[in-house]
Amino acid sequence: MSTSLNIGERLRQVRREAGLSQQQVAEPDYPRSYLSQIELGRIVPDPQALRVFAQRLGLPARLTTLLLQARKRMASADVERALADYATVASQAALFALPELRYAALCGQGEAAIQKGHYLFAAESFEAAEAVASDDLARAEALARRVTSLALSGEPGQAVSLGRGRSAQRAAMTGSTRGCSPR
Repeated sequence: MSTSLNIGERLRQVRREAGLSQQQVAEPDYPRSYLSQIELGRIVPDPQALRVFAQRLGLPARLTTLLLQARKRMASADVERALADYATVASQAALFALPELRYAALCGQGEAAIQKGHYLFAAESFEAAEAVASDDLARAEALARRVTSLALSGEPGQAVSLGRGRSAQRAAMTGSTRGCSPR
């Protein structure tokens, strides 16, 4: 139940900050009472409802702005603050079922962690990004950065093992024994 309380409390906080009523956020897709029950922590909302509420509260735009800020901070070598921004976006995107923003934040967090020399944390960030990636290309990009992070961490054996394991899975699925597909 603590998860629903966290979601409900955060939803209420964001709604109040936006100056919107429960009715304005919930209707016409959901009854106001549904949002009220979520905010009180009595029920756990379904991911689609969270996406609808997030849209009405302007969260995707706010989180996208924070992502852009994090990227600017990375460009100006303010890596600590970029890490904090990426972590905020990743957690809020997870809470409000916004996987594309979560993926972008986790990848940014991984890149920032590499800049700080925190290679294992970077690998964890890329692994989480891989888990929420929306397509094969995004998963492959996250996997490649994860393997790189592991290699940089002084764990080249683990990096090679991970790479080989994925190549074997791909070969089993496609019937190919080649490591890379022709371009």
